Amino acid sequence: MSEILRVFFDTMRYPLQDAKWIPKVVIGGLLNLIPIADLVAWGYLYKVFIDSLSQSAKEELPTWDDWRQYLAAGVYMLGIGIVYALLSLVLFLLLSLIIPPLAPLLALVSLDLVLPMAIARFTVERRFAAAFHFSRIYQKIQLVAREYISTALLFTVIIGLSGIILLNGVLGLLIWPFWSFYLLIVFARMMGEIISPTLIDEIS
Repeated sequence: MSEILRVFFDTMRYPLQDAKWIPKVVIGGLLNLIPIADLVAWGYLYKVFIDSLSQSAKEELPTWDDWRQYLAAGVYMLGIGIVYALLSLVLFLLLSLIIPPLAPLLALVSLDLVLPMAIARFTVERRFAAAFHFSRIYQKIQLVAREYISTALLFTVIIGLSGIILLNGVLGLLIWPFWSFYLLIVFARMMGEIISPTLIDEIS
């Protein structure tokens, strides 16, 4: 976990290397507040993810020029997210019958664990259904299990603690959209780099 923390703090500095990081993060944070427009923000995060996945990431953050491309990607992310959210809900309901206090946390963690690799499979195979090839997803996660699972758990903890701290005051509510988008950029970058070696013979 100490190595993952080191990588996390290193990656936290990644957006700061872009001289225009503030307006780029502000745009993403604002878009995330607007229904439909938030799909563009998700598409932007997908761009960060696939650039890291294909090892073509630059030091600067992506520009916001490709709005149509981001919107199209965001629609796919929404579709994948809805299916996995429904599966997570089913898991939550089942866990509620067994261990009610832990059901919400375990359902959320399961979503964070599977979703990045599912999106990676969608990216590589260029088919929506590929995001739900569970045996293939599990097989790929096993190849980088320690780093992958540690990063997913770390993200769950950090985003959860950030929400608890910031969503209890007016100032925190104002900061939250931009801070959460910043964290999502960092998480997308980290996960892309972690998953990349598992796809070395597939990604183009």
